[in-house]
Amino acid sequence: MLGRTVTVTVDRKMGTYHPEHKELYYPVNYGFIEGVMAPDGEEQDAYVLGISVPVESFTGVVAAVVHRKDDIEDKWVVVPSGMVYTKEEIMEQIYFQEQFFDSEIVMEADMLKLKVIHKDFCVCKVENLKEINFSDEFCFIGKTDEEISVVCTCEKCPKNTTACEQGWKAFRIQGTLDFSLIGILSKISSVLAENKIGIFAVSTYNTDYILVKADCLEQALSALEAEGFQVER
Repeated sequence: MLGRTVTVTVDRKMGTYHPEHKELYYPVNYGFIEGVMAPDGEEQDAYVLGISVPVESFTGVVAAVVHRKDDIEDKWVVVPSGMVYTKEEIMEQIYFQEQFFDSEIVMEADMLKLKVIHKDFCVCKVENLKEINFSDEFCFIGKTDEEISVVCTCEKCPKNTTACEQGWKAFRIQGTLDFSLIGILSKISSVLAENKIGIFAVSTYNTDYILVKADCLEQALSALEAEGFQVER
């Protein structure tokens, strides 16, 4: 979603007050993106920065997500294409409303941070869940009508496997990824595909884990660094 071109329908124009909270003044245009639903069941709200006059609507690029840790929905920040803001500049302009929330600004650069997990991993199928060691620091389970799959560290590999492939290394996208964010895992897989590196991806509530064969790890990390990703080894 970051970097995506969207159109904001402005229902709270710059220079107006909140319809219910009369003390809340809008120094920027604020509205919603039609057809994009937020977790609160309403259309996605967005701040419009980079223009100095009230407008009915505005088409621009999503430059940041305002993640509210104490609210069920985030806000998007939309700016003119090619205009660059720092987090500090964004917060300065939206503080009039975000001061009431525990908010943090997430930008594309934040999504490009990776951390290597210094463990050896295996991918296997098991007969049942009885032998899975849930004390393992990393353990991912997938159950369908056809199989039970487990990704875990090699040292905690279950004994009742029916198939097992070892020799995997892993890294993860740092931070917590909001469910509205798209394209990060796609970008990683595209970069690695261009370098003929296969991946095995596992998603959790917080983030994504990417596994590659051990002999491809350094090549994978170098390719990602060349595309702007920051790697914590």
